[in-house]
Amino acid sequence: MKILIVDDKDDARYLLRALLTGHGHIVEEAANGEEALDKLRGDQFDLAISDILMPVMDGFRLCQEVRKDNQLKSIPFIFYSATYVQNGDVEFGMKLGADDFIIKPAEPDALLDRIQNVIAKTRTTGRKTRRPELTGEADILRLYSRRLVTKLEERTARLDRELAERSKVEEALRKREEDYRLVVESASEAIFIAQDGNIKFPNPATMRLLGRTADEIASRPFVQFIHPEDQGLVAERHKRRLAGEEVEVGYEFRFVATDGSVRWGRLNATRVEWEGRAATLNLVSDVTERRQAEHERFEALSRFSGFADASQYGMGMANLDGRIVYVNPTLTRMLGEKAPDDCLGKRFPTYYTEEASRRIREEVMPALMEKGYWHGELELRTADGRKIPTDENYFIIRDENDQPHYIADILTDITDRKHAEEKLRTSEAQLSNALRIAHAGHWEYDVETDTFTFNDNFYRIFRTTAEEVGGYSMSSVEYARRFCHPDDVHMVREETQAAIETDDPYYGRELEHRILYADGSVGHIAVRLFIVKDSRGRTVRTYGVNQDITERLEAQERIQSALEGTIQVVAETIERRDPYTSGHQKRVTRLAVAIARRMSLPSDQIEGIRVAATLHDIGKMSTPAEILSKPGKLTEHEFRLIQEHPKVAHEILKAIAFPWPVADIILQHHERLDGTGYPLALTAEDGILLEARILAVSDVVEAMATHRPYRPALGIEAALEEIRSNSGTKFDSTVVETCVDLFASGEFTLDE
Repeated sequence: MKILIVDDKDDARYLLRALLTGHGHIVEEAANGEEALDKLRGDQFDLAISDILMPVMDGFRLCQEVRKDNQLKSIPFIFYSATYVQNGDVEFGMKLGADDFIIKPAEPDALLDRIQNVIAKTRTTGRKTRRPELTGEADILRLYSRRLVTKLEERTARLDRELAERSKVEEALRKREEDYRLVVESASEAIFIAQDGNIKFPNPATMRLLGRTADEIASRPFVQFIHPEDQGLVAERHKRRLAGEEVEVGYEFRFVATDGSVRWGRLNATRVEWEGRAATLNLVSDVTERRQAEHERFEALSRFSGFADASQYGMGMANLDGRIVYVNPTLTRMLGEKAPDDCLGKRFPTYYTEEASRRIREEVMPALMEKGYWHGELELRTADGRKIPTDENYFIIRDENDQPHYIADILTDITDRKHAEEKLRTSEAQLSNALRIAHAGHWEYDVETDTFTFNDNFYRIFRTTAEEVGGYSMSSVEYARRFCHPDDVHMVREETQAAIETDDPYYGRELEHRILYADGSVGHIAVRLFIVKDSRGRTVRTYGVNQDITERLEAQERIQSALEGTIQVVAETIERRDPYTSGHQKRVTRLAVAIARRMSLPSDQIEGIRVAATLHDIGKMSTPAEILSKPGKLTEHEFRLIQEHPKVAHEILKAIAFPWPVADIILQHHERLDGTGYPLALTAEDGILLEARILAVSDVVEAMATHRPYRPALGIEAALEEIRSNSGTKFDSTVVETCVDLFASGEFTLDE
């Protein structure tokens, strides 16, 4: 079948031609109606497919001319347009005698089906095409003009919108250029173009970094600003980048400041076109302080290894391919090896079970690369084949370029805990089965009759029987009188009323309250409460299960007491290493808690302050005792060792899941609001914790007011004057005011 395609757009003709020739048709093309008429009159065609909006002669006029021509009027004619798509356009085209009107774009299969339907229809009618309904020139001209005017109006409106949008885009581009210029000019990093061996277009930060004017910078080859030992590296990479080779985007190098000092910079560069020629766009950050900090951190880690060797926790370190580079003695024993050297060089997953190794690959490593840490439980497989469940804290140690360098792990043997959990699960399963069979501790409440109904196990919880009470049912008032603690009756009634009034048909609630046993003693129960609604949405019944939790709460109190005892033992251990400051932590704790209470802080926050104050000098366990008790002035090196104790404390405590930020409070308690503190030189803007501010004031007051190895006590007045004179600069003014008021009012003294 021979088909003529008429469209002024090359790509539209190409796509339609590819579709039709791909299905075996012969295709000719025309770019407008006039060219199409010439081809139709000069050859035989089985079908014409035409766009409408075209130069010289549009599709509407072409269709009219075809239907007027006795030689051509039998050729099936299809409109295929993306511009004339309104109902009026389609109606006008069909009235001109078109056999079909298809709106662009059409799915290939759908388009082919429409074409095939037109061809099939003309064949069944003996090649009779649709007759035009419009034959009068006046009618055609009127409707044609109307369609043309509509399209011109639409095109004009679209052009207006496009012009307005272009104006907005141009304004946005201008604004963006201004913003980019402002960013470059105000950037704290050096930004410049390097071309022909010189620096061009240096921003103000570049001039500050090099300590020279733009003209001075441009007058010298850029390698002259670089440390002699790094000139070759920078020049070679710059040359390769200009040549289009793949070069590391960022790296660090040394440069020489105007005062002759050597500093470190981190360069990030990319190849660009500048004034029509190859150049590099460069961003340089001064990383000298970070380099120094990394060096200091390395020294701190070296000192920390001594503490790790004495730790009761398993501690290990591996490089990124999993090869072990360090294990402490505790971990060595856990792995079933005789000495740490027996572990070095082995891949750490080999010490895990197959399932744990899979989790390390699929869960632990991705989390480390994404977040930098992972916490969870795994299972070790020791050298002698034993399996040990462990609680593990993985984290990433980064290098001086802030890239992952080592994988570190702190782990604990939780075999005993797992055994206890297994026993607990067994007990719970047995208890659950017993409750299911016996409906133990079960009760129901009929809202309409105000009647509770209980089973035998409910009465066992309260250490009585149905016979002793007088039956299995009673009113809510009687229930409250017999079994609820008087102070909790109001709360139980409110919860019951909330269950009755709720609109939620799936309402469920858990609550705990005190109860009265039959002998008058006090206990605690946990209640799971549910409701039943009728067809009108009213709560008609509540029901639930009671569990006696008295023993559990008592056990929690014992655990809390044990934790408190552990904290006190640690605190006393710290003070025994430094007998000259005996009682320091206790006095600091008393003062910090008194300040917090005077400031009306929540009781839970006060408890966190108390724990942090009790442990605030735990980091001094890594400081040699002879330094702690040295009577004379400390050397610079000795003072730096002392300044490390907040960091050491943070490392020790951060893995312990306190309900308060104890590790962070201790880390910050030597920081000062003006940035003169240590170890991080934080300022008020960095968000020093309120708890740390309270601890800082308490620590200074106690230290000045009491005896120290290197000086006698200065007295409380000198201590208070110190914090008053630095209120708002080094110390929090509210905390200082509160502390001073405590002593001035006589409410507090350092003497117990």
